[in-house]
Amino acid sequence: MKCSEALDLLKRAYREEAVRTQHQRIQTSYKGLEVSTTPFLTEISVAADNEGTGDSIGIYCSGIAGGNQVVMLNRRLSFGSDPLDAPSVADLERSLIEKYGPQSTDADRATGFYWHWIYKDEVQIACNPRSYDCDSDSVSSYSPQMFSNWLNDRSSRGIVITGKVEPSYDDRMKGAYLSVQVTDVARRNDAARADYDSLMAEAVRQHGLKSVSGAIPKL
Repeated sequence: MKCSEALDLLKRAYREEAVRTQHQRIQTSYKGLEVSTTPFLTEISVAADNEGTGDSIGIYCSGIAGGNQVVMLNRRLSFGSDPLDAPSVADLERSLIEKYGPQSTDADRATGFYWHWIYKDEVQIACNPRSYDCDSDSVSSYSPQMFSNWLNDRSSRGIVITGKVEPSYDDRMKGAYLSVQVTDVARRNDAARADYDSLMAEAVRQHGLKSVSGAIPKL
């Protein structure tokens, strides 16, 4: 899906003034030259809050050469500040498993409660922790700083879904927030390659023009 299409959908689903957008450039340095793309729509966000409860949505988009397409989506639900009114962590875990099925990896409970569903060729895989395919890849932005990692990604993951429950400060068995992030790893990596190659081609072109210009003798 194109980012412009996702933006239209959110404007129809929410109050238009609640939908926010961010634009950025992708840039690099090449042999003393600073080269950048034109600004593009990189993030769409919605925060719909109701007395401390509500949900927020973040959509992250590739660059222009990468098709300016949706590559990541994150939704975060807030259950308010009173743990008495919040669902239990167990209930939230159960709801995730009912929706997505058994997780690909064991739950990580060190800093919160995480569950991962990892798909390869549209088939969910069980994870071997030593496999590149098991990286949950929960980066929540499309950042040029991450390009080197993505361009060298040796996994064959397709879709990665990460569910996370942040427990209440007052009661660790109650959930304060539930977030689900969906990353199309294959699409994102392909888009990053297209954006990077396009930027480097432009850098080489501009450097060539500068070299030719500098080589012409002045009369």
